[in-house]
Amino acid sequence: MFVHRQRYLLWTLIVISGTFVCYYNFNSKMFPKRIIFKRPRHFPLIIIDNKDYLLNTPGCQIPNYAKKYVYRKIGPKVFPDTVCGRRAVTVFEKNNSITFKIDEKIMKTYYAKNFSCCYQFATQSKIPGHEHDQLDYTNCSNFKNGTSVEFLEEIVTVTCRTGQSKIAYKDAYIILKKRNIDKNAKAPKWNILMLGLDTMSRVRFYDTLPITAKYFRKYRWLDYRGYQKVGDNTLPNLMTVLTGLNISTVVDKCRAGSLNCFNYFIWNKFKEAGYTTCYGEESCVREKSLHLHIYSIMPEVLQRLTKIMAFSDCFG
Repeated sequence: MFVHRQRYLLWTLIVISGTFVCYYNFNSKMFPKRIIFKRPRHFPLIIIDNKDYLLNTPGCQIPNYAKKYVYRKIGPKVFPDTVCGRRAVTVFEKNNSITFKIDEKIMKTYYAKNFSCCYQFATQSKIPGHEHDQLDYTNCSNFKNGTSVEFLEEIVTVTCRTGQSKIAYKDAYIILKKRNIDKNAKAPKWNILMLGLDTMSRVRFYDTLPITAKYFRKYRWLDYRGYQKVGDNTLPNLMTVLTGLNISTVVDKCRAGSLNCFNYFIWNKFKEAGYTTCYGEESCVREKSLHLHIYSIMPEVLQRLTKIMAFSDCFG
């Protein structure tokens, strides 16, 4: 009886095994095998845009606004050619001096046949209370084509007149003056460029900068997921990135003066690490910009110079 049961169990196992083998072979021929894809090295970290949330956890939810977002296209703004005329006077810098070159053919287009030109250096006003709304100028010194003078300031204005009073040509130049800086870095370091883009969000980033977004995906960089603004305007968000402080704290700490204020900026940390740093803005006419809250930053001079000369971002 015991032997009979063993044979019965053995035959049962054989039948079940045979049935499984037949089913596996039949199923493999009728249906293709599932292919398991291995994650490539540079697999995009982008969450599929047809989902309702970029991040959906009990602790944090970030809606995916790109799912239903339609970006309103605006055509390029056309400026008249007369906003900035052709440059008739060019300024070259070399060996701590600047040289003026006058193109007389272009100057004639300004109806200036018999003309005389002079230059002035512009600096931030030293009058207390007017550091950010006035400029100081040196006396206007005459120059001719090929004249070289000492490079005193980084902002130069040129005025050319026909006769004694009529202004035929006026221009302004921003020339960076090379400074001798002691290098304290022990080893070569990577160059670092920080760019701040105004009115930018993840949706607008992908819509307006698709090539840059592709570059971000390729190298697995952050793509604005989880980015949270701390204020409605540029300044509060920019200051938080650069200092790690909110705008009210920054303004309070900067009241003691610019030297104390600069200690909180990230580029001061780079300086301590042996870097040479600089700051710039592509627009000089923004009213509520960084330099209105922090004292003696160079773009403030550029802004006032733009307003006084009634130019439209034509510095070169």
